Amino acid sequence: MPRILFATDIHGNEWSYDRLFEAAEQRHVEAIVFGGDILKLPPRGGDRMKPQKDFLEGWLSPRLERFKACPVLTMMGNDDWVAFMPLLEELERDGHLRLMHLKKQELVKDYMIIG
Repeated sequence: MPRILFATDIHGNEWSYDRLFEAAEQRHVEAIVFGGDILKLPPRGGDRMKPQKDFLEGWLSPRLERFKACPVLTMMGNDDWVAFMPLLEELERDGHLRLMHLKKQELVKDYMIIG
């Protein structure tokens, strides 16, 4: 049976991401799946997109680029701005994650996941 780490609704919590990446390395999981709501919650006022953009570009992207322990599959959730899909697609093109949004992806050998 494959070892898969699944998490959802992290909402850009850096401590949680760090613990998940550490657990994936320590437990030798074969894949990490983030089921949505991966970016910070937008504030109620002011620039509602900036915190998500800053988190994605300044915090999450560099960690995904360095993380090599296993594939990372993700999709956006209802609190993630769709305007940032191109940034995630760029990370996918560069091989740092695999997007599941409206796709069927091989999770691990003989197992598929559909987002």
